[in-house]
This record gives sequence, structure tokens and C-alpha cells, in this order.
Amino acid sequence: MKKPKFCGICQKFYKPLILIVTILLHIGAFCIFKGKNEKKLEEQDFIETKVFKLVDVQEYLPPPPKPKSAPKREAELAEHKEPKASEKIEEKKEEIAKEQQKQEAEPEPFADYVPQHKISKAPAFPSKKILSRLSYPQMAKKQKIEGVVVLELFIDSKGKVVKINVLKDPGYGFAEAAVAAFNGIDCVPALINGKPCAVRYRYPVRFKLT
Repeated sequence: MKKPKFCGICQKFYKPLILIVTILLHIGAFCIFKGKNEKKLEEQDFIETKVFKLVDVQEYLPPPPKPKSAPKREAELAEHKEPKASEKIEEKKEEIAKEQQKQEAEPEPFADYVPQHKISKAPAFPSKKILSRLSYPQMAKKQKIEGVVVLELFIDSKGKVVKINVLKDPGYGFAEAAVAAFNGIDCVPALINGKPCAVRYRYPVRFKLT
């Protein structure tokens, strides 16, 4: 039996066809494999993206609001600060300076009362009236105590006792009794060169039991 004529042609192109088919099969298999891998990669990327987004959201959630604390009163916030020693010294100096200015501005109320040694004639006191007003302190009388009180009498130019200072006080109520006896007494004023004057006069009052 004779072989058909086209078989020779087939034999001529058989090997190239087989090669082409093999290449096409390889290409097809590669494409299928690539497509599957791409699909897997897309699914994997989707999962990773989803997980990333969830984690991202959890990490950046806003923190819960802090509880509002009650406002502190101004008295609690204010801090008490002690003044420094230098500030205290400055304040003290200012006070002393103001007091000195005040004393200089205001004249001494008894500046014109001359001391006792400058007068030419001493004031004359109503002795009977003073003795009638003088009482012996009961405490000293019970304990049989005697004493001397020295008074500084401010007598104006009209002879009126306007102020009394106690220069010596033995206690037991002697000074109080002496001041009460001379308080508001009128006497003959002291003289300087024959003229009445205001004077600061020291007067001893002796308390003696009889």
C-alpha cells in the first residue's frame, strides 16, 4: 500500500508543530499558574490590608475623656508668702520715718511748760483741800506700810493742774491715791520775773501712819 502524499508534508512540519504545541502548552501552563498566583496574592493582599486597617483603627482610637476635676477655689490656689527680712526692715524704716515726720509736724502739747528750776517763784497749793481729798490706801493701812509718791504736775499759767505723771510709785495703791488728790486742783501759778507761767513741777506726797 502506498502512503498518502500529504504524509511527507506532515513529516516535514511534524517536528516544528510539535515544538510549537509544546511551547504553547508551556505558555498556557505558565499563564494558568501565574493567574492562580496573582489571585492568591490579591486575596493575601486583601487580607493583609483588612488586618492593617483594623489594627490601624484600634491603635488610633481617641482616648476616653478625662473626668473633670472640681475647680479649686481661689483661696486654695493662692500661696501665702512670708515677706523677706529685707522687706520687713524697709517697712520698719518707713514706719519710723513717718512717725518722726508726724512728731515734727505736731508741736509738743506741753513744750511751753518750763522746768521747775527756771521759775522764780513756786506755785502755791491749797494744802487743806488736798489733804481732805487724800485717802490712805486700805491695803497699806492694814499692813502698816508707809510710802512716798513723787508726782510731776503740769500746771498752766492760770494755776490749773492739767496733767499728772507718776515719777515714783511704792505700790500698794499709794500712787492712785496721790493722783486722785491732785487731779483738777487749782493753785496759784508759778512766776518767772513776776509773770505767771506754765510749769512742770515735781511734788512729793508722803503717806505716814499716825
